[in-house]
This record gives sequence, C-alpha cells and structure tokens, in this order.
Amino acid sequence: HIVRMSRYSELTARSLGLNEVMAELILNASPMHDIGKLGIPDRILLKPGPLDAEEWEIMKTHAAIGAEILDGHGKGLVGVVFHCFSGTADQAKMLLDRGYYLSFTGVVTFKNAQVTRDAVKVVPPDRLMVETDSPYMSPEPVRHIKPNEPALMVHTARFIAQLKGISLEELASLTTRAAEHFFNLTSPDRSPAPARRNGPCRA
Repeated sequence: HIVRMSRYSELTARSLGLNEVMAELILNASPMHDIGKLGIPDRILLKPGPLDAEEWEIMKTHAAIGAEILDGHGKGLVGVVFHCFSGTADQAKMLLDRGYYLSFTGVVTFKNAQVTRDAVKVVPPDRLMVETDSPYMSPEPVRHIKPNEPALMVHTARFIAQLKGISLEELASLTTRAAEHFFNLTSPDRSPAPARRNGPCRA
C-alpha cells in the first residue's frame, strides 16, 4: 500500500508539472502517509480478507497512535491531515488544537457511524476535507459499488453539508478553499496560500 501510494503521489506531482527534484521529494516523503499504522500489527495490515470486529477496533486506534507520534516527534510540523477520520469529537478537538486538518470519507454516511458524525460537527470548515479513501468506503446510498471512486464523493459531501446545515455548493466551496490552503494551490480567482515550511503529511 505504501509503495503504491508513493508512486501515485510521484505520478500526480509529475502530471501537475512539478520538477524532477520536487517529484522525487514527494516520492520519498509519501511514506509518512498513515504514520499511525506503524503501531498496527502486520497480521492486521496485511490480512487479505475483511477484518473481524476485534481487528477493526485495533485498526481504528491508528489515528490516536499517529497523534502520539506527532506529539513526540512532530514539533513544528505544519500541513498534517488525519485522513479517513473516524475518531470521536473529543479526539477531533485535540487534533484541531494542534492545528491539524481532518478529512472524512463515506464512513460518515454509515448507519453505525454516529461517533464520526459527531466529530464532523466540531470541525470548522477551514480544516475540513472530504475524500474517497479509494478503493474502499463507498458512501450510502451507493455503498454496494466497488471500487469507490471520486464520482461517488458527492454523496459524502451532501451528507456532511446536511450535518453542517449548509448547502452542498457552500460545502464544496469551503472544502475547496481548505484543500487549496493545505496543498498551497492557486485557484483562478484567488492568490496562492502562504508558503509553509513543511509539505503535507497524512496521519
């Protein structure tokens, strides 16, 4: 997974026209992705089939492990996003207090994901992102569609907009601005976000 994700990141960098040095930097920095999974046993990470209930509970601790690693060794880091966030509202507040971003997947639409829905409610729009975490986590009402893909993300975004009490269009605008700032991108009608000392890190 780490190798595949790193190669995808490198190819994305090249397709965006970044130079050779930057593309290689992104390739080598990408293993920082999911740093909390350093604390998850290989028997779970490498399991070929679905996780059982006990294994899934262990897997869900990787966000807290990532926060612990960053607390101990990430002083001064900026541009950290906790992707596929499924933690509690209190955990979300802890990460927000550290200046991190939180990104949500189709999990928030699942019937048993009230904890994740409560977490979404405490995240301000300027720190909120929406993602697929493809090929998994297809949202309701298209959860049966595999693999998950960006075209399905509108269902997740619409659900989150309803939780926030805003329109889908407003959520799209707010999360676009958050992503532009996080990735230091420029949109046609806005200036680039201020440069940061570090690149993005997914915890």
